[in-house]
Amino acid sequence: NLTDVIETEINGNSKTILKVLLLSPIEYDCFELRRILNGTKIDETSLIEIFLSRSNKQIKTIIDAYSKIFKSSLEQDIIGNEETPSQQIILALLQANRPEDDNIDDDEVLEDAQNLYETNTKWRRDGSTFIRLLCNRSDANLKQIFDAYQQFSQIDIEQSIQIDRDADLSRTLMAIVRIVRNRPRFFAFELKKSLKSSGCNEENLTRIIVSRCEIDMVQIKSEFEKISKRTLFDQIHTDTSGYYKRALLELLRQRIESINSESAFKQLLESTIVQKKTRPTVQWKQPISKKSFGRSLSNRDIYHSSQFDRNNLAKGNTLLTLNTRPSNVQYTELLPVDKRSYSNANEDE
Repeated sequence: NLTDVIETEINGNSKTILKVLLLSPIEYDCFELRRILNGTKIDETSLIEIFLSRSNKQIKTIIDAYSKIFKSSLEQDIIGNEETPSQQIILALLQANRPEDDNIDDDEVLEDAQNLYETNTKWRRDGSTFIRLLCNRSDANLKQIFDAYQQFSQIDIEQSIQIDRDADLSRTLMAIVRIVRNRPRFFAFELKKSLKSSGCNEENLTRIIVSRCEIDMVQIKSEFEKISKRTLFDQIHTDTSGYYKRALLELLRQRIESINSESAFKQLLESTIVQKKTRPTVQWKQPISKKSFGRSLSNRDIYHSSQFDRNNLAKGNTLLTLNTRPSNVQYTELLPVDKRSYSNANEDE
């Protein structure tokens, strides 16, 4: 049994990612939600990332699978002990009944944008208007609403959110706006924060790479190069190590080269077993402990708007990096033929 082999022969983060690769996407989402909800403080950004990038059908499947795996209600585990605006937004997404079409009514967009502007003091405090729009408007509509908001407020909606930068709710609202506006750019920005030199956030890094590698990783890698002086390949090669690094690079490579995933996984497993590592093993089914939604303990700072560069103002700097000397990495990324062609930074996947 492959699971037993991994459990007994491998330790550390190599075991973690190999076990993750044996899970279905729905199962992995369930385990990640369990881990996040069982943390000391709830990471609202990660919860928004999971629920806002999954379809209604996927969310309903996650709810059912979570209940079967952990014998517990996902909604009850989210509620915790204290009601907060961020919690209410998460619960609204959990209803899984958001519109998923791309139909846009221009008059409705302007009306919603004006209402968002007129109630900005209130929704920055309790998220009320955001919750209503999030439940009743598609991502395509929300993107237009957020862009039209500036016509009434004279400032971008992200700047408006930052006015209350000490509020816990602002982290959740910022994640919503950035995912809706440019999903690949959001994931690229989260990857960059996970790979900071102060310490690699392996949980978030693994989740994003594994969950997006077969969906929009090509776009994410392109966006990463626009906000960083290095490629995602180089960054992971520098900031991770061992077989964990090798697994991540293989997952990135399969979006560039046509490789046999089963063969690559088998080779990785066999080479990992050769050299055991003595690091703590992973507990997959931990009892849930009720936590209230509070400020995340993550050291990630979402308020460095200049780093996010939504309008791709740093494009010129990116072009200069094309002349830098490539690092001596074990895996070489095959770049697109026209490396100079960049998609609009505000386009979604």
